[in-house]
Amino acid sequence: MQIKFFCPRWGSESLSWVDFCSKVKKAGYDGVESPVSLDEQEKKEMKTAIERTPYSFKSRALPTSSTSL
Repeated sequence: MQIKFFCPRWGSESLSWVDFCSKVKKAGYDGVESPVSLDEQEKKEMKTAIERTPYSFKSRALPTSSTSL
């Protein structure tokens, strides 16, 4: 069994994706965890930063309404 440690994006939204991924890598994490942004520009920044690292990426799906539960 291989255990991987992912750093959540929560609490670090003020950092650019490049800075966030750089800090996460220096801290020794295996990847990052974050919801995928609805903003197209942020999606591009996420993709570029994660591909540069290269990192594992884990996304969590959140319901968009109470009827989705």
